[in-house]
Amino acid sequence: MSEEIAEKKVVEDQNPDEIVPFNEQPAMWIGYAINALIALIVVSAGIVAYHYTLGQQNRQRFAVVDVGEVIELKQLEVTASVTRPGISDQERGAAFETISRFAKDMEQALGELQQECGCTLLVRAAVVKTGSEDLTPALKARMGVDHLDIKQLTQSIRNNPAADGASLQSPMGAPK
Repeated sequence: MSEEIAEKKVVEDQNPDEIVPFNEQPAMWIGYAINALIALIVVSAGIVAYHYTLGQQNRQRFAVVDVGEVIELKQLEVTASVTRPGISDQERGAAFETISRFAKDMEQALGELQQECGCTLLVRAAVVKTGSEDLTPALKARMGVDHLDIKQLTQSIRNNPAADGASLQSPMGAPK
């Protein structure tokens, strides 16, 4: 009987019909709250661990390429080569063949760059604000135009006597 008295805590102003044993009181929510808190901590630790180990590896990378600049350099290079004085029709034909191969070569070079960096390439003209890596120098090197200067090529074309357009004629339209 002394054990029964120890297990039951009776408040003096309580009605004896409302006596509830101490271990059955509504304070069980504390245990549930502790279990929920432990589960929350374990799940949060798992998410943080995933983020800093596996999640960082799968992050998408972006790089920009100024395709317009590379195309402009190639156009100026071909224009400078076909406006030289004393150029033959065969050399002009070779220059036009270079133009036709250029698009295929650029597509292949862009694909290789994308594979090497493991990133998505964006055209610089389409990017408003960039913090991404610029792969234009690498593309210029692959296309063989890294040594060219736009100002220098433009100046050489302007100083050429054939630059007036009178002697420029497509090899396709040249009389046989």
